[in-house]
Amino acid sequence: MTAQLLDVAGVAQRLSLNASSIYRLLKKDPRFPRPVKLLSDPRWSEDDLAAYISTLRAERDANGREK
Repeated sequence: MTAQLLDVAGVAQRLSLNASSIYRLLKKDPRFPRPVKLLSDPRWSEDDLAAYISTLRAERDANGREK
């Protein structure tokens, strides 16, 4: 099965952010998944977003154990 591709509105909804925050993450967070271009519109893979969220959770959990 192929991963679903989400537009910026779908990514924003998935991460509970707005579209400008998604573009800000894209510029400032090197871990944030890079979109693929579909025609001229960026699209993000659901699998890439799930991996990003997992990375954030792992970092959070690791930082919580250090205290």
